[in-house]
Amino acid sequence: MSTTQGVLKHADAEVAARWEPLLAVLTPLNRTIVSDDMERAADLLDQAMGRPATRFRYPSGREYGSWVVPPSWNVREAFLSDGKRVIASYQDHALFLAPYSAPFEGWVSKAELLKHLNVSTAFEDAFIYQHRLAYDFQKRLRGWEISLPQRIAASLDGERYFLKIDVDVRPSTMNVLEYTVEGTEETTVAFLSHLCHPGQANDGLSGVLAGMALLQRIAVQPHRFTYKLLVMPETIGSAVHVIAQGLSTKQIACAVFLETMGTGERLFLKRSRTGGQAIDLALNSVAREHPEIGVHDFYDGYGNDELVFDFANVGIPSIGVQHYPFAQYHTSRDGAEIIEWEKWTRAVEVALEVFRRLEADRLIQLKYPGPPYLSRYRLYADAVTERARFRQNAKLLMLCDGCHTLLQMCEASGLPFDEVEHFFGTLAREGLLSTP
Repeated sequence: MSTTQGVLKHADAEVAARWEPLLAVLTPLNRTIVSDDMERAADLLDQAMGRPATRFRYPSGREYGSWVVPPSWNVREAFLSDGKRVIASYQDHALFLAPYSAPFEGWVSKAELLKHLNVSTAFEDAFIYQHRLAYDFQKRLRGWEISLPQRIAASLDGERYFLKIDVDVRPSTMNVLEYTVEGTEETTVAFLSHLCHPGQANDGLSGVLAGMALLQRIAVQPHRFTYKLLVMPETIGSAVHVIAQGLSTKQIACAVFLETMGTGERLFLKRSRTGGQAIDLALNSVAREHPEIGVHDFYDGYGNDELVFDFANVGIPSIGVQHYPFAQYHTSRDGAEIIEWEKWTRAVEVALEVFRRLEADRLIQLKYPGPPYLSRYRLYADAVTERARFRQNAKLLMLCDGCHTLLQMCEASGLPFDEVEHFFGTLAREGLLSTP
């Protein structure tokens, strides 16, 4: 089986056995921007990787550009009661309480409760993820929000309800984790993922585990680039990290954001902001050869930390790998049990294939003027009896101006990457290509 065919390789029971236990432990944790559970999650990732990450710690209250790191937010107890029984609680699911809700204890009218209530329109038995308190600077810790499943919300027939929100809010640090596999060259590629989203598995965690799997795969095979996996809170984590570390293409040549890897209607590859970068050409070549994979432009699908790394004044070309859409998005239905490991494995293989092609890319320069003597190297195709292959060779030879890379030739000719690589690999082995 060729490497390209390996893109279609299916997962087996060993994959689930390797990653399911970790996913099951991580999913229910209170994984928000800063929390004790984020520290615990980081420790669990270190154990799974067999080595500690470099932990960049950003203190609560400190400003990085326009971004301010929030305090640690931890739930001691949260429940809604009618005075006789508990209607729903944080123990039922972490999404009962919106992250960074302010402390509260007391009776509220039904009318007041409904102003703070979020209900899923997709599932009658699901809690919904209300993330706006956590990520909106004007709302964080200035109010409270809860979620109830449709069937419970519909049964609220009392005039008032007792709500208790007991949270521990204190200064701490927001963590960005960095795992590294060194290469033989200075070129560095980043896998981006977010560890936040409490009580959810496909949104966030599936990408973290995919990044871990990619590093482990890359570490045991030949590679030129240095690869880094960054694990952080969504958006604010990457924004602070980019500013604090002064990141640009001098440090990171390109990046890929990994999200919703484990389930969804269709696997998509997202192009970078500008398109046409080498990583986009690698993406395009994979998608052309596998039409079942969709292609999104930069602002399509789910948008996350790639929007920060590839922001106009940062400019690190960043693509995405994700399944889109998936019905359980931002609800308590997004549990560890919905992960389809066959889809997850295939998404990992697709990401790996994009970077295999990027690593193999190089500028093609013929050593001697004029066309090479193809029949001498068993590359010749007869213009009459092998018309299709003859035209393929002609396309490649017309691009031998010393200004095109392998991926640019694939883009211009529409030919499969492995065929283009084989053609010029043969010429290289025969000493007919110059080293740039």
